[in-house]
Amino acid sequence: MKKRSLILLVVLVMLMSAGCQAAESDIAAAPTFDFALPEGYAVDHIAGNTCDIVSGEEVVGGFTRTDLDVSCIDTQDFDTIFAYLETYTAQNETFEFFMDHWTSCLNIVFKITNTQTNEAYEQYHHLFEKDGVCYDMWLDGRYVERDSTEIFVDALGIGE
Repeated sequence: MKKRSLILLVVLVMLMSAGCQAAESDIAAAPTFDFALPEGYAVDHIAGNTCDIVSGEEVVGGFTRTDLDVSCIDTQDFDTIFAYLETYTAQNETFEFFMDHWTSCLNIVFKITNTQTNEAYEQYHHLFEKDGVCYDMWLDGRYVERDSTEIFVDALGIGE
């Protein structure tokens, strides 16, 4: 009886150990956000799948490691992108957007309007692929002009 219990205990420990090792290998590594940025900008405030792009103390944008399939960059899947962009709005906001596909990224001009104040601003989103993952670099139009977004795209090497 003791021998049987010992064998069962050993088998149980082996199974538990194998399960823990499998669980550890399934955990995705946290993104490092080691992207090149133009001079004067830096990555800061990394939290899970997001981080901020800062200039001095001002948050001017950010990166998000999205759950989007990278194929949406080439297919410009309207419904998928609409649902994704909707996560950037609050309950009292509406939005409109247009997309422009470049060689290796999808550029989106995203206009958000507060329905109570009618105040509006733009965000510039750039969906791109890195290591099989779809990332979103977004820039706040209140701090970065639309024409200036190209310096970020060029620094990342995702432009035309």
